[in-house]
Amino acid sequence: MKLTLTLLLLIAQNLCYGQLLFKSGRLYEYTKAKFTPYHVEVKTKHGKAKFGIDSLVGYYVLNAGNLDSKYFKSGKKHLEWKLKLAKPEKGLPYAFAGLYSPGKIPIYVRLNYNNAVGPNYSTTAVIENLYLKKDGISYLISAMKKEERMKLLKKLTHDTPALLDSIDIVSLSLSNKEIIALIKKYNVLNYQNKVQPSDPTGKITLYRMKAGEAKQPLPIEINDLHFSLNPFDVKAIEISTVNLVKICLGSGPDKYCGLITGQEGYIPYYKVSLNKKGKTQLKFEPDKDALNDIRFLQSKKR
Repeated sequence: MKLTLTLLLLIAQNLCYGQLLFKSGRLYEYTKAKFTPYHVEVKTKHGKAKFGIDSLVGYYVLNAGNLDSKYFKSGKKHLEWKLKLAKPEKGLPYAFAGLYSPGKIPIYVRLNYNNAVGPNYSTTAVIENLYLKKDGISYLISAMKKEERMKLLKKLTHDTPALLDSIDIVSLSLSNKEIIALIKKYNVLNYQNKVQPSDPTGKITLYRMKAGEAKQPLPIEINDLHFSLNPFDVKAIEISTVNLVKICLGSGPDKYCGLITGQEGYIPYYKVSLNKKGKTQLKFEPDKDALNDIRFLQSKKR
């Protein structure tokens, strides 16, 4: 845990080029930034500046490496949101992390990299800082012991007792992966459709491969829209960029549901699947991998 917190602070204090985003919507470019409990001090091409931390929403960074693609869109600019912490870390009452999964309890992730270089090797260890946010307060759950994680999950999901009642708590290790799955399920159970006809929209692309797939069509629901995808199918859809939509794959006990949103100026790619055992899956794919898959699918349809 000490390693996680130390790396978080080192990265927060020595950022590369980026853009601060203020509550007013203003963007401010910088080359280096240092965060204190009450201010952010930045260096720019033209000198130095200082701003109150309460005026800041977060800052934009560019994910250029494949290591980021597990959570964020590799090679795309994303926002590191300023999170108000329930428990300050090293004197800072806030942290910065990227939004990984939206909902009533949004999930934020901060990736830190620990590089080790030797005469004949070079390795990078990735540390995942996982934050859960509810009612304006964020919790660094990945820094907690199992008992603390369970206590926090019960506190955050107490308004949906069916969630924890439906699973075998004893068998869970409460790893980051299991926590993410639980919170995503909670967010689906508490989803309220707020999409309006006047909402601005963005395009998403769904596609389905053939290897390992069942032959039958895969039923898909996106709020009130119903359609299906066969193996080798590719479909582009416009959805709201300001309100969440619920997407469901399949039917019956193996039906999978999740929450997604469109993005202005960017097309997210999702690979959907229905295997021969009836299991469904929705998986975000980085641009390069998705476009390679789609080119392959198009070549087989010629």
